[in-house]
Amino acid sequence: NIYSKRFLETFNSKDACLKYVIKKVKKSGRDKAYFQTSICYTNKKNYHIVFNGRIEGIISTKILGSNGFGYDPIFIPTGLTKTFGQLKIQEKNLLSHRSIAIRKFVNFLSN
Repeated sequence: NIYSKRFLETFNSKDACLKYVIKKVKKSGRDKAYFQTSICYTNKKNYHIVFNGRIEGIISTKILGSNGFGYDPIFIPTGLTKTFGQLKIQEKNLLSHRSIAIRKFVNFLSN
């Protein structure tokens, strides 16, 4: 498991963590990244349905934008030129990993 929030909290500031990640990405040349979330729906004892959301992207070479939280200012979704931190919340919510999982869950409930 990756504990990204715990990792971020090991630094003195969010910016220090983001700069560290950028430095490691530049050094390694590996900039691919993704955000992933899961929602678990339990409708009876021991019966769970999991809805996954995932969005692919890359790590930016700079901290860009102040919207969102966590790693948003360094994550550029595939097909875009802006980081999640540069997008308006409404734009981010249309394509984020959380919205993908929620849409799957809502579709399940609707059918």
